Amino acid sequence: MKFRFHRGGFKESMETTIEIKDVDELAEALEFPKEIVFQPCGIDERNGWDTFYVIADDKIVGMSDGNK
Repeated sequence: MKFRFHRGGFKESMETTIEIKDVDELAEALEFPKEIVFQPCGIDERNGWDTFYVIADDKIVGMSDGNK
């Protein structure tokens, strides 16, 4: 799955995109939060992602194109 950190604008956020193989690797990239939740938010026409908000310890930290 692809993950991008939440930043000021779309371009800045897309520049942080990384490829993640699973939730454990995502947890490592996020410095091991206690909880990671994926909230669906639909297709983003700008990049074609079926986008999910990634919420770590009750804060939106970024977006992903998957939830596994």
